[in-house]
Amino acid sequence: LLFGGALLRYLFRPRASPLPVLLWIALASTIAAREAAVRVPHTYAGMGRDCAAASAVGVGAVLLYARAFILRDATPFWSGAAVVPLAGILYGNAAARTGTCLTVALAEAAGGRDRIEARLAAGASVWEATRPMVGEAVGAALAPTLTQMAGTGLVAMPG
Repeated sequence: LLFGGALLRYLFRPRASPLPVLLWIALASTIAAREAAVRVPHTYAGMGRDCAAASAVGVGAVLLYARAFILRDATPFWSGAAVVPLAGILYGNAAARTGTCLTVALAEAAGGRDRIEARLAAGASVWEATRPMVGEAVGAALAPTLTQMAGTGLVAMPG
């Protein structure tokens, strides 16, 4: 905890260089991708790379949008006080949702292999053959977030 506090104090310095913040974001991205991939029971070659790419692109896009249009008053643009907490929240959610999505998708692919192969044999594209599996996986991954968002106004806000 002491090291974490010292690191955050260093990152939150006013007018700090963007390099430490970018290094922290790269580290958070790596840890999130690893955490998403390590807990999935079914695996495939390159899964860690895919988790890293998915979380980096998704979190990167949201982070840039939030900094450019929502948190635009914090200066400089790479201000650790604005970027680090938001990136931490986003990468934490990305790791959890990516892991859930992969777990469900790969379990569905393993259990429903005959259905996928039947669709492919009938002339369906790969996307058409796996669409039900992907829909199930994305729905399972987003369910906790959507439930939390639905209840936030009623439960968390008054308290």
